[in-house]
Amino acid sequence: MKLYDIATADLADIGGSPARTSLVASGIREETIRFANALGQGSYHDIYLPDLHIGYGDLRPSRPLRLRSQLSAPTLEMHFLLEGACVSQLDGPGPALAFRGGESNLLFLPGPASGRHEVAAGQTCREFEVHLSGAYLQRVVQASAGPLAQGWAGGTWALLHPQHRPISPAMRQLMQQLIDCPLQGPARRFWLEAKVLELLALLLVPAEPAPPPKLRLRAADIDKLHAARALLLQDVSQAPTLPQLAALAGLNECKLKQGFRQLFGDTVYGCLLHCKLEKARACLLQGDLTVAEVAELVGYRHASHFTSAFKKKYGVLPKSIAGSRPNAKQGGLVGAVLDSAARR
Repeated sequence: MKLYDIATADLADIGGSPARTSLVASGIREETIRFANALGQGSYHDIYLPDLHIGYGDLRPSRPLRLRSQLSAPTLEMHFLLEGACVSQLDGPGPALAFRGGESNLLFLPGPASGRHEVAAGQTCREFEVHLSGAYLQRVVQASAGPLAQGWAGGTWALLHPQHRPISPAMRQLMQQLIDCPLQGPARRFWLEAKVLELLALLLVPAEPAPPPKLRLRAADIDKLHAARALLLQDVSQAPTLPQLAALAGLNECKLKQGFRQLFGDTVYGCLLHCKLEKARACLLQGDLTVAEVAELVGYRHASHFTSAFKKKYGVLPKSIAGSRPNAKQGGLVGAVLDSAARR
């Protein structure tokens, strides 16, 4: 991908010769360019492998820049804007694509194509990119399907994620490992390719659903939620249903459920279940009731359902709690002797 300023035709060469270094070893070509001129200052490092390009650097423009890029072939771009902001648009129909610092995405770019990019003055724009072409491009597009495959088939640009994804700590760690790769020779190529695939895997992971927006709870709502909780736990063996509880508390069911989770950190059912099992555990430790009696006391019609819920929460069967209670009478001759001695 070639990048140049629309007004000057070359971003790096205007106003002074840039410092360029290049190295070719073990089938890997690397180039570094640093410049400081009338347009601004910056640096960029390119790593070229077969069907794979890694690029990273920063740009600090002294005035607003309108850049132009040229792409010679279809490409899959892993884009990470680490700092700053940039707005890009391919020539032809389609919306502008804006990235802010901390955002990432995976893009299919048809080629050959050209595009425009705008970077504001007075900010540092720092990015990390990986471009996949040829065999890599086909493998990823065919495996991921969805919008990337549709863009490839139709020859139009496409985004994997409709909303840009935040750059995770794991992504940042992999990018730094790619920059700091300590290996040389053939091993360097395998290291770089392996880390690129790890980075790609993180981009392909489906986004977690966004948490529901928090309710704006008024003081009256909070009072009603506390009242609802007290009503719910008043008699855990005959707790009201959700519609009944909402009516008793003067709340609609949606606000009751969302407000309960927001205020108490649990669902209505989760809160009820916790209190049921805590009461059951206390009863079992007292040792006056059997497991079946305790199950009935806290509102279970079937002791087997109680046993399953109890084991899921505490990791042990209720009968083991009853059997290990410190005050339980011990059977046999030893128990009789100890019990008699305790009464003296």
